[in-house]
Amino acid sequence: PQNNQNNNEPMSRDERRRVISMKKVKQRRRRKIISYAVLVSLVIVVGIVLSLTVFFHIGKIEILNSTIYNDSDIVAASGIKLNDNMFLTNMKKASENVETKLPYILDVKVKRHLSGKVTLTITETAAEMGFLDNGSYILINPTGKVLENSELLPSTAALVDGAQVESGEVGHQIKL
Repeated sequence: PQNNQNNNEPMSRDERRRVISMKKVKQRRRRKIISYAVLVSLVIVVGIVLSLTVFFHIGKIEILNSTIYNDSDIVAASGIKLNDNMFLTNMKKASENVETKLPYILDVKVKRHLSGKVTLTITETAAEMGFLDNGSYILINPTGKVLENSELLPSTAALVDGAQVESGEVGHQIKL
C-alpha cells in the first residue's frame, strides 16, 4: 500500500479515522502523564508540609554526661523547646549556644531521634591555666576558652605569668 500523504492525495475515510484515533490516543496518554505528575507532586508537597507542621515534634530532651550543670540550665541555654519541630530547630546553633553560655562545657553533640527525642551529649572541661588580670584570675581550659573570672586560682590550674590579657570574655577564646 502506498502512503497517500506523501503523494498529496486525499486520504480515505479509514485512514482519516486511524490518524484521528492515533491523535486521541496520544492526547490521552499525555493527559495521563501530566495528571500523574501533578498528583505525585501534590502528594510530595503535602508530605513535606505535614512533616514540618504536624509530625516530628520534640517530645523529650535528654542530657547525657553532665555533672557541672543541671539539665534545665543546659536545655534553657540551648534554646530547644518541647513541641518545636525537630527538623526546623537549628541544632548546630543550639550546640553553639550551650558551649558559649555554659563555659565549662567543651562540646555538645546533638542527636535527633524520630521518636521525638533529642539527645544532647555533653563533654565537660576544667580550668588548667590562669592569667592574673587586675587582681583576679582568668581561668581557661587547654583550648584557650575562658571559663570564668575567679578570686582564687584552683590547685589544678597553672599560673601563666608575664602575659598581658587583651580580652577575657567568659565563654569565648582568650585574646593575649
